[in-house]
Amino acid sequence: MTGILAATDGSANGDRAVDVAADMARRADCDLWLLNVAHRPPRAGYSGDDLDPELKALMNAEGIPLVEIYESVSAEIVANASKRAAARRAPRIHTLVRSGEPAQAILDIAEDRHMEFIVVGKRGLGRLAGLLRGSVSQKLASDAHCTVVVVP
Repeated sequence: MTGILAATDGSANGDRAVDVAADMARRADCDLWLLNVAHRPPRAGYSGDDLDPELKALMNAEGIPLVEIYESVSAEIVANASKRAAARRAPRIHTLVRSGEPAQAILDIAEDRHMEFIVVGKRGLGRLAGLLRGSVSQKLASDAHCTVVVVP
């Protein structure tokens, strides 16, 4: 087996996906790749006006660019996921942080690294949002070139 890619956003659903993927990797004695796709500001020149006021104050006080904050949060998410996977005795754990549109980033990595499985948590978009945008798990299930496991 070439490997398992588990994408997590750090939520409870993402944690369950990491647990399932770690158990799969342990049983198959294969590599486990843990991925978080960092949020990217929605457009060039994004000002951050809609940010949480405390985060905005920190950004301004420290002079930290918004993209660095998002990347830092992503790094923390995959570090926590790595600890979860290690606790479940996954044999070889690797971490990745990317930015961009989540479903496409996951698909690109899975294809580039020839993954056999993608494991993601089911994330509850509202019915209307799901109809308008679809979910990451729906896009993966329809577009992936490998098996997709969606963990409830």
